Amino acid sequence: MVITVAMVLGGLWWLQKSQIITLPFPEETEEDEPRAKVTPKTTNIKPQIIIAEHLSAGDRTLIPKEVTPAKQAAVKAFASGNYGKAASLLEASLKSKKNDPEALIYLNNARIGTSESYTIAISIPIGVEVNAAKEMLRGVAQAQQEINARGGVNNIPLKVLIA
Repeated sequence: MVITVAMVLGGLWWLQKSQIITLPFPEETEEDEPRAKVTPKTTNIKPQIIIAEHLSAGDRTLIPKEVTPAKQAAVKAFASGNYGKAASLLEASLKSKKNDPEALIYLNNARIGTSESYTIAISIPIGVEVNAAKEMLRGVAQAQQEINARGGVNNIPLKVLIA
């Protein structure tokens, strides 16, 4: 529960810092003390394009410094729908880089493949604070692995989409 709340709050913080969303404030009344008004900056960038480039269930790497050749090949296999090959390549990548949470999440997702699954999305500050993002991913990867090892949620495995 604490991890979920932390991830939701972290995601909102990241989205607000990235100016993808603005958090609404209640309307002021004359009796209220004046509050700071938040106005979004106007840009020519479409937010949905930015978001799409920063989502992955295994079809792209989001932490560029954590890429082994096996992981890169696994991402290509995952993107083409070859989940068995992606899983074996991710296992090889994890042998050389044991503490790579992104690869572990992608491995868990590849093992599920196209089977029925629940999917959750987590938002982490990869572009802002890579070390904090990796720590958050380690917690998510561990939770995903434990849930799926117990048979999932009502016998349905859990996929993770990283944002």
